Amino acid sequence: MKFRNSKSNFKMSWYLEEEISRIIKIGVALGLDFDNKEVGMVDVFVEAKRKLKLGGLRELKVHKLSEISEVCHNHGIPLIVDEAHGAHFGFSDQLPYSALQQGADLVVQSTHKVLCSLTQSSMLHLSTKTSVDRERISMCLQSLQTTSPNNLLLASLDAARAQLNENPKTVFNEAINLATETRYLLKNIPGISVLDSSSFPNFQTRDPLRLTLGFWQLGLSGYQANDILHKDLMVICELVGSRSLTFAFNLGTCREQIQRLVSAIQQVSPIHSSLSNGKFVNGLVADENSVMGPSADIEIGLNPREC
Repeated sequence: MKFRNSKSNFKMSWYLEEEISRIIKIGVALGLDFDNKEVGMVDVFVEAKRKLKLGGLRELKVHKLSEISEVCHNHGIPLIVDEAHGAHFGFSDQLPYSALQQGADLVVQSTHKVLCSLTQSSMLHLSTKTSVDRERISMCLQSLQTTSPNNLLLASLDAARAQLNENPKTVFNEAINLATETRYLLKNIPGISVLDSSSFPNFQTRDPLRLTLGFWQLGLSGYQANDILHKDLMVICELVGSRSLTFAFNLGTCREQIQRLVSAIQQVSPIHSSLSNGKFVNGLVADENSVMGPSADIEIGLNPREC
Protein backbone atom coordinates (compact mmCIF):
# COMPACT_ATOMS: atom_id res chain seq x y z
CA MET A 1 0.00 0.00 0.00
CA LYS A 2 1.46 3.31 -1.05
CA PHE A 3 0.46 6.77 0.11
CA ARG A 4 1.39 9.99 -1.65
CA ASN A 5 0.42 13.58 -0.99
CA SER A 6 -1.33 14.53 -4.22
CA LYS A 7 -3.27 11.32 -4.69
CA SER A 8 -3.45 9.04 -1.68
CA ASN A 9 -3.88 5.51 -2.90
CA PHE A 10 -7.00 4.05 -1.31
CA LYS A 11 -7.11 0.79 -3.25
CA MET A 12 -7.43 -1.02 0.06
CA SER A 13 -9.92 1.40 1.61
CA TRP A 14 -12.82 -0.91 0.86
CA TYR A 15 -11.36 -3.03 3.63
CA LEU A 16 -10.36 -0.21 5.96
CA GLU A 17 -13.52 1.87 6.10
CA GLU A 18 -13.17 2.77 9.78
CA GLU A 19 -9.75 4.30 9.13
CA ILE A 20 -11.09 6.94 6.75
CA SER A 21 -12.60 9.45 9.16
CA ARG A 22 -9.37 10.21 11.02
CA ILE A 23 -7.42 10.55 7.77
CA ILE A 24 -9.93 13.18 6.65
CA LYS A 25 -9.83 15.07 9.94
CA ILE A 26 -6.10 15.71 10.07
CA GLY A 27 -5.31 15.47 6.37
CA VAL A 28 -2.52 12.94 6.85
CA ALA A 29 -2.60 9.41 5.46
CA LEU A 30 -2.32 7.04 8.41
CA GLY A 31 -0.97 3.52 8.43
CA LEU A 32 -2.70 0.28 9.19
CA ASP A 33 -3.70 -0.93 12.63
CA PHE A 34 -2.16 -4.22 11.59
CA ASP A 35 -3.17 -6.16 14.69
CA ASN A 36 -6.79 -5.88 13.61
CA LYS A 37 -6.23 -6.40 9.90
CA GLU A 38 -3.70 -9.24 9.81
CA VAL A 39 -5.78 -12.05 8.34
CA GLY A 40 -7.61 -9.91 5.81
CA MET A 41 -4.47 -8.19 4.58
CA VAL A 42 -2.61 -11.47 4.10
CA ASP A 43 -5.52 -13.02 2.24
CA VAL A 44 -5.73 -10.02 -0.08
CA PHE A 45 -2.04 -9.94 -0.91
CA VAL A 46 -1.77 -13.70 -1.40
CA GLU A 47 -4.11 -13.10 -4.31
CA ALA A 48 -1.87 -10.24 -5.49
CA LYS A 49 1.02 -12.49 -6.55
CA ARG A 50 2.20 -13.12 -2.99
CA LYS A 51 3.98 -9.91 -2.20
CA LEU A 52 3.35 -7.10 0.21
CA LYS A 53 4.55 -3.59 -0.52
CA LEU A 54 4.34 -0.79 2.01
CA GLY A 55 4.74 2.76 0.83
CA GLY A 56 6.79 5.54 2.36
CA LEU A 57 5.04 8.13 4.49
CA ARG A 58 6.56 11.58 4.53
CA GLU A 59 5.20 13.04 7.74
CA LEU A 60 6.64 11.38 10.85
CA LYS A 61 5.04 7.96 11.09
CA VAL A 62 6.70 4.55 10.98
CA HIS A 63 4.94 1.27 10.29
CA LYS A 64 5.13 -1.70 12.69
CA LEU A 65 7.28 -3.48 10.15
CA SER A 66 8.61 -6.17 12.46
CA GLU A 67 5.08 -7.49 13.04
CA ILE A 68 4.14 -7.17 9.38
CA SER A 69 7.35 -8.91 8.34
CA GLU A 70 6.69 -11.84 10.66
CA VAL A 71 3.18 -12.35 9.31
CA CYS A 72 4.38 -12.12 5.70
CA HIS A 73 7.19 -14.61 6.19
CA ASN A 74 4.87 -17.01 8.01
CA HIS A 75 2.83 -17.08 4.81
CA GLY A 76 5.83 -17.22 2.48
CA ILE A 77 5.30 -13.66 1.25
CA PRO A 78 8.34 -11.45 0.53
CA LEU A 79 8.07 -7.99 2.06
CA ILE A 80 9.07 -5.11 -0.23
CA VAL A 81 9.26 -1.69 1.40
CA ASP A 82 9.30 1.72 -0.25
CA GLU A 83 11.46 3.48 2.34
CA ALA A 84 11.89 6.57 0.18
CA HIS A 85 12.14 8.98 3.10
CA GLY A 86 13.86 6.58 5.49
CA ALA A 87 17.41 6.24 4.20
CA HIS A 88 18.61 7.68 7.52
CA PHE A 89 16.77 5.17 9.71
CA GLY A 90 18.98 3.08 11.96
CA PHE A 91 21.85 5.57 12.09
CA SER A 92 21.05 6.85 15.58
CA ASP A 93 19.44 5.54 18.75
CA GLN A 94 16.96 8.40 18.36
CA LEU A 95 15.88 7.27 14.88
CA PRO A 96 13.51 4.41 14.04
CA TYR A 97 14.88 1.02 13.06
CA SER A 98 15.30 0.62 9.31
CA ALA A 99 13.06 -1.66 7.28
CA LEU A 100 15.93 -4.10 6.81
CA GLN A 101 16.48 -4.23 10.57
CA GLN A 102 12.81 -5.11 10.96
CA GLY A 103 12.85 -8.02 8.54
CA ALA A 104 12.06 -6.56 5.11
CA ASP A 105 13.34 -8.56 2.14
CA LEU A 106 13.86 -5.71 -0.32
CA VAL A 107 13.98 -2.00 0.42
CA VAL A 108 14.02 0.93 -2.01
CA GLN A 109 15.46 4.16 -0.64
CA SER A 110 15.54 7.58 -2.29
CA THR A 111 19.01 8.41 -1.03
CA HIS A 112 18.80 11.96 -2.36
CA LYS A 113 15.77 12.87 -0.24
CA VAL A 114 17.33 12.69 3.21
CA LEU A 115 20.99 11.88 2.64
CA CYS A 116 23.38 13.93 0.53
CA SER A 117 23.46 12.24 -2.86
CA LEU A 118 22.38 14.06 -6.02
CA THR A 119 18.75 14.34 -7.09
CA GLN A 120 17.42 11.23 -8.90
CA SER A 121 19.85 8.88 -7.14
CA SER A 122 18.52 5.98 -5.08
CA MET A 123 19.42 2.53 -3.80
CA LEU A 124 17.85 -0.92 -3.73
CA HIS A 125 18.83 -2.94 -0.67
CA LEU A 126 18.50 -6.73 -0.48
CA SER A 127 18.46 -8.38 2.94
CA THR A 128 21.17 -10.93 3.69
CA LYS A 129 18.49 -13.09 5.30
CA THR A 130 15.99 -13.10 2.45
CA SER A 131 14.98 -16.11 0.41
CA VAL A 132 14.37 -13.92 -2.64
CA ASP A 133 16.40 -15.05 -5.68
CA ARG A 134 19.28 -12.58 -5.92
CA GLU A 135 20.14 -13.54 -9.49
CA ARG A 136 16.58 -12.89 -10.59
CA ILE A 137 16.61 -9.46 -8.93
CA SER A 138 19.89 -8.67 -10.69
CA MET A 139 18.51 -9.80 -14.03
CA CYS A 140 15.38 -7.67 -13.59
CA LEU A 141 17.47 -4.61 -12.76
CA GLN A 142 19.74 -5.14 -15.76
CA SER A 143 16.72 -5.33 -18.04
CA LEU A 144 15.63 -1.86 -16.90
CA GLN A 145 18.91 -0.04 -16.39
CA THR A 146 20.75 1.93 -19.02
CA THR A 147 24.04 0.69 -20.42
CA SER A 148 25.40 4.22 -19.96
CA PRO A 149 24.81 5.08 -16.28
CA ASN A 150 25.36 8.59 -14.98
CA ASN A 151 28.67 8.45 -13.15
CA LEU A 152 27.96 11.66 -11.25
CA LEU A 153 24.88 10.07 -9.69
CA LEU A 154 26.75 6.86 -8.90
CA ALA A 155 29.63 8.81 -7.36
CA SER A 156 27.23 10.84 -5.23
CA LEU A 157 25.70 7.64 -3.88
CA ASP A 158 29.12 6.39 -2.87
CA ALA A 159 29.93 9.76 -1.30
CA ALA A 160 26.72 9.63 0.74
CA ARG A 161 27.64 6.13 1.89
CA ALA A 162 31.13 7.27 2.86
CA GLN A 163 29.74 10.25 4.78
CA LEU A 164 27.56 7.98 6.91
CA ASN A 165 30.38 5.51 7.40
CA GLU A 166 32.59 8.11 9.11
CA ASN A 167 30.31 8.58 12.14
CA PRO A 168 27.35 6.24 11.65
CA LYS A 169 25.88 6.65 15.14
CA THR A 170 26.32 10.40 15.60
CA VAL A 171 26.11 11.92 12.11
CA PHE A 172 22.44 12.92 12.59
CA ASN A 173 22.72 14.18 16.17
CA GLU A 174 22.90 17.87 15.24
CA ALA A 175 19.92 17.63 12.86
CA ILE A 176 17.87 15.77 15.49
CA ASN A 177 18.73 18.37 18.15
CA LEU A 178 17.68 21.21 15.83
CA ALA A 179 14.41 19.46 15.00
CA THR A 180 13.67 18.86 18.69
CA GLU A 181 14.36 22.50 19.52
CA THR A 182 12.13 23.68 16.68
CA ARG A 183 9.30 21.41 17.79
CA TYR A 184 9.51 22.78 21.33
CA LEU A 185 9.44 26.42 20.15
CA LEU A 186 6.49 25.90 17.82
CA LYS A 187 4.38 24.15 20.46
CA ASN A 188 4.26 27.45 22.34
CA ILE A 189 2.74 29.36 19.41
CA PRO A 190 -1.07 29.80 19.75
CA GLY A 191 -3.15 28.10 17.07
CA ILE A 192 -0.38 25.81 15.82
CA SER A 193 -0.76 22.06 16.29
CA VAL A 194 2.51 20.13 16.34
CA LEU A 195 1.78 16.52 15.46
CA ASP A 196 3.70 14.04 17.60
CA SER A 197 3.52 10.38 18.60
CA SER A 198 0.23 10.87 20.45
CA SER A 199 -1.35 11.98 17.16
CA PHE A 200 -0.63 8.55 15.65
CA PRO A 201 -1.38 5.85 18.24
CA ASN A 202 -1.02 3.05 15.68
CA PHE A 203 2.66 3.79 15.14
CA GLN A 204 5.40 2.51 17.41
CA THR A 205 7.75 5.41 16.79
CA ARG A 206 8.20 8.56 14.75
CA ASP A 207 10.88 10.15 12.62
CA PRO A 208 12.32 13.07 14.64
CA LEU A 209 13.57 14.67 11.40
CA ARG A 210 10.03 15.28 10.17
CA LEU A 211 7.98 18.13 11.61
CA THR A 212 4.26 18.23 10.75
CA LEU A 213 2.25 21.32 11.69
CA GLY A 214 -1.53 21.70 11.67
CA PHE A 215 -3.12 25.08 10.99
CA TRP A 216 -6.79 24.21 11.48
CA GLN A 217 -7.05 26.19 14.73
CA LEU A 218 -6.19 29.29 12.71
CA GLY A 219 -8.91 28.54 10.18
CA LEU A 220 -6.31 27.75 7.52
CA SER A 221 -5.91 24.75 5.28
CA GLY A 222 -2.46 23.41 4.59
CA TYR A 223 -2.65 24.91 1.10
CA GLN A 224 -3.50 28.36 2.43
CA ALA A 225 -0.78 28.21 5.06
CA ASN A 226 1.73 27.14 2.41
CA ASP A 227 0.80 30.09 0.19
CA ILE A 228 1.33 32.53 3.06
CA LEU A 229 4.65 31.03 4.12
CA HIS A 230 5.97 30.66 0.58
CA LYS A 231 4.83 33.89 -1.06
CA ASP A 232 4.95 36.28 1.89
CA LEU A 233 7.63 34.85 4.17
CA MET A 234 9.88 32.88 1.78
CA VAL A 235 9.63 29.63 3.73
CA ILE A 236 9.26 26.40 1.74
CA CYS A 237 7.93 23.17 3.24
CA GLU A 238 8.61 19.59 2.21
CA LEU A 239 4.98 18.51 1.86
CA VAL A 240 1.61 20.26 1.68
CA GLY A 241 -1.49 18.51 3.01
CA SER A 242 -5.13 19.53 3.20
CA ARG A 243 -4.77 20.53 6.86
CA SER A 244 -1.05 20.43 7.55
CA LEU A 245 2.48 21.16 6.37
CA THR A 246 5.51 18.92 6.82
CA PHE A 247 9.06 20.22 7.12
CA ALA A 248 12.20 18.10 6.70
CA PHE A 249 15.45 18.33 8.66
CA ASN A 250 18.64 16.75 7.38
CA LEU A 251 22.42 16.95 7.46
CA GLY A 252 22.38 20.38 5.81
CA THR A 253 19.91 22.02 8.20
CA CYS A 254 21.37 24.94 10.17
CA ARG A 255 20.18 27.08 13.08
CA GLU A 256 19.51 30.10 10.86
CA GLN A 257 16.94 28.08 8.92
CA ILE A 258 14.99 26.96 11.98
CA GLN A 259 14.98 30.52 13.29
CA ARG A 260 13.45 31.68 10.00
CA LEU A 261 10.80 28.96 10.24
CA VAL A 262 9.85 29.78 13.83
CA SER A 263 9.76 33.50 13.06
CA ALA A 264 7.50 32.92 10.04
CA ILE A 265 5.04 30.79 12.01
CA GLN A 266 4.98 33.41 14.76
CA GLN A 267 3.93 35.99 12.17
CA VAL A 268 1.16 33.79 10.77
CA SER A 269 -0.42 32.97 14.14
CA PRO A 270 -1.68 36.39 15.38
CA ILE A 271 -2.92 37.44 11.95
CA HIS A 272 -5.23 34.47 11.51
CA SER A 273 -6.08 33.40 15.06
CA SER A 274 -9.06 35.77 15.16
CA LEU A 275 -10.55 34.08 12.09
CA SER A 276 -10.96 30.60 13.58
CA ASN A 277 -14.43 29.52 14.64
CA GLY A 278 -13.29 27.65 17.74
CA LYS A 279 -15.04 24.39 16.91
CA PHE A 280 -12.45 21.83 17.94
CA VAL A 281 -12.51 18.40 19.55
CA ASN A 282 -9.27 16.91 20.89
CA GLY A 283 -7.22 19.23 18.71
CA LEU A 284 -9.07 18.25 15.51
CA VAL A 285 -11.58 20.23 13.49
CA ALA A 286 -15.05 19.28 14.67
CA ASP A 287 -16.74 20.47 11.48
CA GLU A 288 -15.83 17.89 8.82
CA ASN A 289 -16.56 20.38 6.01
CA SER A 290 -14.33 23.21 7.24
CA VAL A 291 -10.95 24.20 5.87
CA MET A 292 -10.29 21.52 3.28
CA GLY A 293 -8.47 23.69 0.77
CA PRO A 294 -9.04 22.71 -2.89
CA SER A 295 -11.59 20.05 -1.90
CA ALA A 296 -13.69 22.29 0.37
CA ASP A 297 -16.75 21.99 -1.86
CA ILE A 298 -16.59 18.19 -2.15
CA GLU A 299 -18.91 16.17 0.05
CA ILE A 300 -18.17 12.50 0.72
CA GLY A 301 -21.38 10.63 -0.01
CA LEU A 302 -20.02 7.09 0.16
CA ASN A 303 -16.70 5.73 1.27
CA PRO A 304 -14.94 3.26 -1.09
CA ARG A 305 -16.26 0.16 0.66
CA GLU A 306 -19.85 1.41 0.51
CA CYS A 307 -19.42 2.00 -3.22
